[in-house]
Formats: sequence, structure tokens, C-alpha cells
Amino acid sequence: MTPTYTATTGDVAGLGAMMLVIWGVSLLIMVVLGLVTANIMGKKGYSKGLGFVLGFFGGIVGIIVAVVLNDKTPPRSPAYVQGSMARGQVAATQYPQEPFSPTDYYSPRQ
Repeated sequence: MTPTYTATTGDVAGLGAMMLVIWGVSLLIMVVLGLVTANIMGKKGYSKGLGFVLGFFGGIVGIIVAVVLNDKTPPRSPAYVQGSMARGQVAATQYPQEPFSPTDYYSPRQ
């Protein structure tokens, strides 16, 4: 006669608790991935809600898609770009408006 194992109520309750923890951790990871993707897409000018859905259901693939997408935000002002030269970015050159005259830069002696 081979011994048989029958599950007791304690075993079933333990399995249910473990499954609840696994589902909870999985849901938490999915929410974090959704928030990260929403943040990336929001900075690029896309809908944050779409970014959350993409990250929530797509996971790491959703983050990769968000990183690869083109940036839809307008270019930044030259003053902001000039302030960021310390980070190695190229500054935009500002030229005087037409018509140009030497008194724009030099005041005549009196």
C-alpha cells in the first residue's frame, strides 16, 4: 500500500496566502513599470495615460518603446540652452535683429 497525501485546511490556506502575495507583488511591479513609462512619455510630449497603459501591460518592452519614441515637445528657448552648456550641450547663437547699426553695441562718445 502506497502512502497517500491529503491536503489539510492549513495547507490550502497557506497556498492561498502565497498566491495572494505573488499577485500583490506582480501588481506592484506592473504599477511601477506603468508609472515609469508614463513619466518618460510625458517628458516626450505624449499622453501620460497612454504611457501608463503601455508600461502596465507591456512591462520592460513598454519602457523600451517609450525610450525609442520621437520627442514631440518644442525646442527649448536659447536662454535655457545657454544655461546648460556646463552639461556639454551646444548653445544656440543669438544674432541682432535687422536693421543692424553699430550703435546697437557701442554708444557714441559725448
